[in-house]
Amino acid sequence: MEPVSIVLGALAAGTVAATQETAGQAVKDAYTGLKGALQRRFADRPVAQAAVVEYPKDKELLEALLTTEITRSGAERDPEIMRYVEELRRLGVVQLKQSVSNDTYGVHADRIGSVTQGPNAQTNVHYGKDTDRE
Repeated sequence: MEPVSIVLGALAAGTVAATQETAGQAVKDAYTGLKGALQRRFADRPVAQAAVVEYPKDKELLEALLTTEITRSGAERDPEIMRYVEELRRLGVVQLKQSVSNDTYGVHADRIGSVTQGPNAQTNVHYGKDTDRE
């Protein structure tokens, strides 16, 4: 799975998870840390900083901008950012998986929804119960 997709998937999954009543403080802290680390990485790019905050509200509009900014800034290689992505994975908020048969990559938010990216960089966000995993 592409590192940029992993960062965006963790941001999307963290957004949903952190707003759930059942989210623990560790999930909220990891999500807040990820957002803060991305905003610091984009310190010289106020539009990108705003996109991190607004991403949950309009993913379709902001995904291309954030993909460009993450790539431009090297955020997908930033140890601090990847530490928060890994923490969200460790907490069960996201699960990375790759389906070799159809070149679809996914970041799944357990009990919350999923973000999948196909081979043509088409991203789908699904909220609710993931029936394939039960």
